[in-house]
Amino acid sequence: MIHIFLVVIVVFSLLLPWTQVQAQQTALQDDYLIIPGERIGAYRLGDTRSIFEEAWGENLLPGWEGSLFAVKPFGFGVAFCSDRAAKIFIYSAAHPFYPERDELASRYRTREGIRLGSLAEEVRRFYGAPERESRVFLASMDYFSRGLRILRRRDVEGRDKVVEIDVLFRDRKWNEQGRSSCP
Repeated sequence: MIHIFLVVIVVFSLLLPWTQVQAQQTALQDDYLIIPGERIGAYRLGDTRSIFEEAWGENLLPGWEGSLFAVKPFGFGVAFCSDRAAKIFIYSAAHPFYPERDELASRYRTREGIRLGSLAEEVRRFYGAPERESRVFLASMDYFSRGLRILRRRDVEGRDKVVEIDVLFRDRKWNEQGRSSCP
């Protein structure tokens, strides 16, 4: 009887690390958390270009200043500095004929519940007044000390809604002045 008990304990102890690895992999695949200044889901600031190329495969489009946009999963982008992710973002590309385009990107949210489609007033309620606001192309709300930029657009009903969430390094000077040197 003791031998059977020992065998069960040994088998269980051998399987435990495997089940923990499986749980971690599942958590990464199902991780829809945005942590300002750190990450969007499994994608982290500082990750190499090769990590994004491997994850997104041939579904990449080149953007400005060496940035990449994912075609699938749609709604993701990353900008690099010295081949490391310096800005990771999700954006809304809602189209009345292709609502599924925003389906994956809209699953991501901050701990406070801010996501694509949230109202700008919700952002202010949780994060306070932005450190800087601008209205160049889209209206932006910059929270540099948090590592967060929110872009918003007024919808047909006159409400300001979040259409892009950028996770940035927590470096105000670098984010304000451009990217002449990496943080």
